[in-house]
Amino acid sequence: MTALRVLVSMFLALVGIAVLVAALFWLAVRRDDIPYAELETRYAAADSAYVDLPGGVRAHYRESGNAKGPTVLLLHGFTASTATWDPWIRELSGEYRLVALDLPGHGLTRTPAEWRPTMDAYAETVEAFVEARGLGTVIVAGQSMGGHVAWEYALRRPERVRALVLVASAGWPETRPELTRENPSVAILRTEWGRKIMRDVDNSGVLRQGLKAAYQDDALVTDALVTRYAELMRAPGRRDMII
Repeated sequence: MTALRVLVSMFLALVGIAVLVAALFWLAVRRDDIPYAELETRYAAADSAYVDLPGGVRAHYRESGNAKGPTVLLLHGFTASTATWDPWIRELSGEYRLVALDLPGHGLTRTPAEWRPTMDAYAETVEAFVEARGLGTVIVAGQSMGGHVAWEYALRRPERVRALVLVASAGWPETRPELTRENPSVAILRTEWGRKIMRDVDNSGVLRQGLKAAYQDDALVTDALVTRYAELMRAPGRRDMII
C-alpha cells in the first residue's frame, strides 16, 4: 500500500506540474485587447480622418491625392486595413483623389459588439460612407474580400460606380487549382479548437504564414507588417468579430 500511495502521489504531482506549466504557457501567449486610442496613436496616418455612420460605426478613412481628379474608393481585404493601399496611394496621388476606407471590424474603424459582418452589411457601410462624405460617382477598387464588397456595392448602387477594379477578388468560385489554396489562418479558424485558441493568444506566427501565402514575395512580410496586423486584430471586440 505504501508503494501504491507513493505512485499515486507522484502521479498527482506530475499532473499538478503539467497543469501549472500549461497555465504559465497560456499566460505567456495570451494577449489582451488594445484600446482604440492606443491603436490610433500607433497606426493613424497623417491623412487619417473619421466619420460616424449608422449603426454605431465610427469609420476610419484616409483621403489624399488630387482633389480635382476622379475619386477612387479603396477597399482592403480580410484582416487588413487602409495600409494595404499605401503603394497605390504613392503612385496614383498625382492624378486621382484617393479615399481608403477601413471596413467595420478592421483597421481603426470602431465597430459596436453587436455589428455582424456580412456582405450586405459591408455594402451598406460603403453606401453610407459614400453618402456621408459626398463622394458622388466613384471608381471602386477592392482587393480580396474588399473586391467582393466592391462588386456587391456596385450591384446595389450601379449609378454611383464609374468603374470596378478587382484585385484577386473574393466572391465567386475559382476554378484554377493554384488559386484555391486557403489562407492557413482562415483554415485554422474553420475548426472549433482553432477558434478557441486564436481568440486570445498571440497569433503573429500564424499571421506571418498567412501573409507570406498572400504576398507571394516573403521579403514583403516584415516584422512591422506582422505586428500591425496582429495588433489591429486586438481592438476591443475585434477578435470575436473576425472569428
